Amino acid sequence: MAKALHGQGWTPVILRYAGISAFENSKRKTFSKETVVIELTSSAETELQSSLKSFSEKHGSFGGFIHLHPVAKSSSETKLEDGANAFLKQAFLSAKNIYPALRQSAQSGNRRSLFLAVARLDGELGMGSGAFNAPSSGLSGLIKTAGVEWPDVFCRFLDLQPELKAETAANCILQELHDPDLRISEVGYSASGKAGTARMTVKPKIVRDLTTAITGKSLSEKSVFLVSGGARGVTAECVVKLAETQPCNFILLGRSPLEDEPEWAKSVGEDKMKLKQAAMQVLVEKGEKPTPQKVNQLVGKVEAGRAIRKNMDRIQNAGGQAEYVSADVTDAKKMKAAIAPAVKKYGAVTGVIHGAGVLADKLIEKKTAEDYDAVCSTKIDGINALLKSVDPNNLTHLLLFSSAAGFYGNAGQSDYAMGNEALNRIALLFKQNHLECHVTSFNWGPWEGGMVSPELKKLFEERNVEVISVEAGTRVFVEEVTSAGQVNPLVLIGNSMVVPNEADTELRKWEITREINLPANPVFKDHAISDNPVLPAVHAMSWMADACEQGLPGFKLARCSNFKVLNGVIFDKSIAEKYTLDLKEIEREHGKYAEIKVKVSSESGAASSGNNRTRFHYSTQVRLEQQLPKAPLHDRIDLSNTHNLPGAAFYQDGTLFHGPKFQGIDQVLNINEQGLTLECSLPENSGSEEGQFASQDFNPFALDLAFQAMLIWAWRFHQSGSLPLKTETFEHFRKVPFDTRFYLSMSVNKNSATALSANLFLHDEEGLMYASMTGAEVTLSKSLNALFGKK
Repeated sequence: MAKALHGQGWTPVILRYAGISAFENSKRKTFSKETVVIELTSSAETELQSSLKSFSEKHGSFGGFIHLHPVAKSSSETKLEDGANAFLKQAFLSAKNIYPALRQSAQSGNRRSLFLAVARLDGELGMGSGAFNAPSSGLSGLIKTAGVEWPDVFCRFLDLQPELKAETAANCILQELHDPDLRISEVGYSASGKAGTARMTVKPKIVRDLTTAITGKSLSEKSVFLVSGGARGVTAECVVKLAETQPCNFILLGRSPLEDEPEWAKSVGEDKMKLKQAAMQVLVEKGEKPTPQKVNQLVGKVEAGRAIRKNMDRIQNAGGQAEYVSADVTDAKKMKAAIAPAVKKYGAVTGVIHGAGVLADKLIEKKTAEDYDAVCSTKIDGINALLKSVDPNNLTHLLLFSSAAGFYGNAGQSDYAMGNEALNRIALLFKQNHLECHVTSFNWGPWEGGMVSPELKKLFEERNVEVISVEAGTRVFVEEVTSAGQVNPLVLIGNSMVVPNEADTELRKWEITREINLPANPVFKDHAISDNPVLPAVHAMSWMADACEQGLPGFKLARCSNFKVLNGVIFDKSIAEKYTLDLKEIEREHGKYAEIKVKVSSESGAASSGNNRTRFHYSTQVRLEQQLPKAPLHDRIDLSNTHNLPGAAFYQDGTLFHGPKFQGIDQVLNINEQGLTLECSLPENSGSEEGQFASQDFNPFALDLAFQAMLIWAWRFHQSGSLPLKTETFEHFRKVPFDTRFYLSMSVNKNSATALSANLFLHDEEGLMYASMTGAEVTLSKSLNALFGKK
């Protein structure tokens, strides 16, 4: 890795943590004499700080940080202090202390400032079929949060399959260093073919509505749940709701000892102010000074006891049974002893609910080692202790309370994100080893009440962050728990809490280069004119829009203006070695929108001859918005089936040259000199077929039907083929799904023997629009008929 970085113009510095030698291969090559190695002799943060300071004074500041996590010797290492997991904390503290240098490097603008964390799970982000060390995936949560807090630093988590050779692994890391797509925070690499690699990432997808889940049969009145954090808060609400639906037995774990309520509090009701006044009086009577800290401790103890008793009563009133046990959720030995009487009473534990959590919200550079220990230990050591306190083979349910903060990252919650991302991978690994167990890791968004105050709820609403009501959250929990379950145990409830931010104060200008070829994009074999595959104009538009979204994560395509086809791209001998996208911001309003001019070009001629000539292919102006407007209604739809012309006929007789993957017209409902209406549905395409032009936020295959509509109209009224020239405005409201019926309405603006201009609208049966193209223009020519194979 050091050699590869040196070849890229970096000056590599090796930071070796104390204890790392135990993970090193004895055959590993030594570093070159020019490579500086910083050896740490302890895990103390003070030594790390002094070593970094000493290096910076001698050699200058750091511009990037790549954490290569040691490979765990066993996938059974689950505690934070076990083997490789001990270095999670070191990665956390290193990120905290190196950030000032990364920020300074980013501000200099000399090159990309970066923070990468590399682990060896299974190469598929824990979603494969091999064993892996789950806690090390907590690095993903650290990276995601760093990406939110440090918008001026490129942050990415890599999961490299352990079997990948060192040279291949280094190449994968180098590839990510230059990736322009800032929307991605984590990728996995696994071996593919004889010497290749497969790259993957994760994106949430709605697979089913929980309200339509198939009911499972694994719960009964004999079921026994061991619940951490289940006596109070969100977890308690979920347990009570479950008891109402299916009476079970619950062993509730909590830190607070459940003692009899003191006499001074019994006479005071729920009024918190009166409780505080009574607590102050007790302290005064004891001769103690009633400081706010002492008063709050007394009141908090009373309120905790009341909440525990109340929730136990609610469970029992619902028909369930509940026992409260005070125990340290991170200590397996003590926990097992503490729950033994309850287990004897109810029977062996058949389900585990891990809902305990601790927050210490601060920016990464403000965090302490103690914050990390408290927050991560409750999540990671907690689930480890819970599973060691029971027989995992007896479990019918393993239910983990993770967080959207881990899935997306969230400012101030780096340690919380790390703990919850580890929980997600623990769920994946447990499911892999216990197929009959119902495993779910709930990645919850913020809940109403509790940690979300009315002021914070208002802020979330302004940022379009979904806040989960207690009623909705508990319903989702019970529906999932009582269902038959699903193969993938990760469930995301809610959306990202991240607000798009902009590190740059000035308007940006950047460049992206790409090599494109037909083998990497086989779908374009179905878009061939005279046997020559051609890049569809709408895919070129998608390419440019997607490049803009890559550079401004959190913003989505709203509009493309003044789109022009200057020189189309044909997959033949004329294909260029590489294509360049020039992107230039011309207007921006923080958190609302950005306008970017985009041009696609290539160089023609031999580079060695010095006769290079820039050739422009496409241009447009893209508008991105954080929040897209609601889809409008198209008020002039005509779905009358007056012509009933089957779409298949146009693909067969040469009116349309498009192959199966682009054949989305089912029938022409009506057509006249003023326009036409099509009924459409698109066949599903695999991402591998779409290759470098995989659909993101909008569906270019649906938009291509607009130009197909113009072809049909041009042939009927001019007996001519047509090719796209330009579009004045394309507006995007929502993505057209595959395998779903939709409609396309076209109205003609003007036409002649050589040109056609029209407005086109993609909408559903009620007229609710997906997208619109106004001022779409094509050139007409009878010479195209033979090229299309028109009969």
